[in-house]
Amino acid sequence: MMVADGRTYGVESDFATVGFSSTCGPDVIPRFFHKAVLLPDGQVLVAGGLGLTMLPPGLTSLTDISLFDPLSRQFSQIRSVDGAAHLHLIVGRSSHTMTTLPDGRVLIAGGNVDAGGRSTGRATETTEIVDPAKGRIHAGPAMNEPRAYHSATRLSDNRVLVAGGASWQIFDPTDDAWSSPVKMVRSRTRHAAVLLPAEHASLTDRVLVIGGLGAGGRWLEILDPAMMTSRQIPAMLPEYVNDLAAARMSNGRVLIVGGQINHSLQTKSYVLIFDPVDESLRELPPLPLRKEGISDHEMMTVGNYVIVFGGEQQVGQTDTELDYVAIFNGESESWEFVGAMQQPRDDFVAVRLTDDRVLLIGGALSMQGNEAPTGTAEEFELRQVLIGDVNGDGRITQADVGPFVDVLLSPDDADAIEFRAADMNADFAVDGRDIIPFQSKIAF
Repeated sequence: MMVADGRTYGVESDFATVGFSSTCGPDVIPRFFHKAVLLPDGQVLVAGGLGLTMLPPGLTSLTDISLFDPLSRQFSQIRSVDGAAHLHLIVGRSSHTMTTLPDGRVLIAGGNVDAGGRSTGRATETTEIVDPAKGRIHAGPAMNEPRAYHSATRLSDNRVLVAGGASWQIFDPTDDAWSSPVKMVRSRTRHAAVLLPAEHASLTDRVLVIGGLGAGGRWLEILDPAMMTSRQIPAMLPEYVNDLAAARMSNGRVLIVGGQINHSLQTKSYVLIFDPVDESLRELPPLPLRKEGISDHEMMTVGNYVIVFGGEQQVGQTDTELDYVAIFNGESESWEFVGAMQQPRDDFVAVRLTDDRVLLIGGALSMQGNEAPTGTAEEFELRQVLIGDVNGDGRITQADVGPFVDVLLSPDDADAIEFRAADMNADFAVDGRDIIPFQSKIAF
């Protein structure tokens, strides 16, 4: 049997929500600190990031653009409007933002440019607008200040609120223009930003910004596009943290997970819930099986669930890239599954596809003590299993005993590790990957 997160797999008779990951891709180039968005036709546009050069060795700002087709599960390059060459960014950039506009164009804002050696480059105020359907790209209007590691939130009226540094402003796609900037109460980068529902039908959305590197590291702030004001709320994070993640759940509350302490960079396993009704913040038990914490991770809401993917942990001076996956039930406020991706990923991107699969692209891997970009990709999907239904017929019967016979009733001279019970994928470890044979797909 396998015990994970309080459940005994193969014995109990209730249902459990789990996750399944499968390899696809790879992307056209290895990269990290890149961005990606879902297009109206269901494809995924990927752009920019950091790559490595060999001679001389060091980082480089990438201009590469690729397109992922969810049907073929493959990446390809986009031809320019004249068909003579592949489409590239005007300026190589990383740690930027990408937002799909209602007409299918994509706004690319800010980021770091001119990377080289060990430097990730400098922040820029420049923007670009990509039209993947027409194979065109052109420079957009500049922001009021250089931004990298910032946030971009698409509002319900299709405008885009960009926040980071000392201010925020709104991009209007009807005339491709920026609003006047609004000063933030506390400056910040590497924060999390979440769209909140309007308080009243006559009002617009609000954007909640959380933590970050800088003066705002412990504070939550609400940006109001209707009033063009910033307001700090009394609720505070336990510590000053950056590179945390947050996601709005189907019930309207916001799940906040992890982060790095600003002064020491040590990762934390915080789990908090923000309630927009009374603007309260409460702390839940720590992230399961992640006592050393997590940062640079991605979070995605699918139905009533929030999925946490990858990232890194830092203990002392040691960084470790993670293949961690955890599924949070927003209704019961409990973790239902802890497992693993196909591989560790740090500084990668996650995009929710139209059928609720989640595409995970690129990121950093450890190579000879340093981080190196990868071009691999995988798809993750939620599945529901009847625990103990090994043959997948929807029932628990004697027929489910058969697949266990080889491992539970092994030969007398068998190696104990080789025939370890519950090691369903025979990798000599009882872990989250052993749940795969139990899975049957359902719609969420």
